[in-house]
Amino acid sequence: MWKNGEHSRNRTLPPPAERAGSSKSRHCHLRNNDISKPTQKMTCATPNKASKRRPNICRREICLLAWALLTSSSAFGAGWHGNVSFVSDYQYRGYTKSRSAPVVQGRLDFDHESGWYAGAAVSQVGFDDKPSPDRAHFEARPYLGWALGLSPDWQADLTASGYLYDGRVFDQSAHYAEISGAVTFRNWLTGRIALAPDAYQRNCDVLTYETQARYDLLDNLQLSAGLGFHQAAKLLDHDYFYWNSGLTWYPTNHLSFDFRYMDAQIQAAHEVHEFTEFYPRPIENKWVLSVSLGF
Repeated sequence: MWKNGEHSRNRTLPPPAERAGSSKSRHCHLRNNDISKPTQKMTCATPNKASKRRPNICRREICLLAWALLTSSSAFGAGWHGNVSFVSDYQYRGYTKSRSAPVVQGRLDFDHESGWYAGAAVSQVGFDDKPSPDRAHFEARPYLGWALGLSPDWQADLTASGYLYDGRVFDQSAHYAEISGAVTFRNWLTGRIALAPDAYQRNCDVLTYETQARYDLLDNLQLSAGLGFHQAAKLLDHDYFYWNSGLTWYPTNHLSFDFRYMDAQIQAAHEVHEFTEFYPRPIENKWVLSVSLGF
């Protein structure tokens, strides 16, 4: 998923939620989705039965996306990267964007030797808003960034990204932008700060702080863990911590499996009185599996 977030220079496939940082060059075909991942028990009102419908999977669009990404390496050449992922739950900074249902995600991006990079990621979504014909089912995240090597041990990243939806989220237009900066030490420890002005067009600015650590247990097996703080009281009535830990296995240079535990901590209860109020479904003690095919 696009952990949280979160367009790090990591070419390894991230856990479905806020994964950041870089991995070994042998996995350069797989890049961090942020589509991130990083999630928890939040206490809030239980969604009504109608809202529990699972996001529809548009098979034709997914097949076209998979075909385009898998053939684009020969079509575009060096500098282009992409992947297609199946994720058991689209977790994002302590809440789910898919009502705990599996989704298909994809990404295509280009890296220039000067350090500039750009691309776009897409994912199915399904919020707990009132079912309607103009309800959002897809999210697109275009992004533009610059990676700078500060020294042999340190690297910095600056990224500007957007969150675009094909419909309304909780009965409102929800397109918004985010800027983020990250610093990575020796490819194993990453810190990141992200700011989303007017997040989901709810007249509030949201700050996110994240750190992620990675350790290679074997040549093709990596252990990683992350901790984040979502300063989102104006949006969700709470500031809270979220965290994740898991294993990523690379059986081949084009395939990865990620199995990850995610949770978060909410400080107080929140009651939802109407479906126009933004409050996505929280997560608690969640295990998330993702399978990714990339180049």
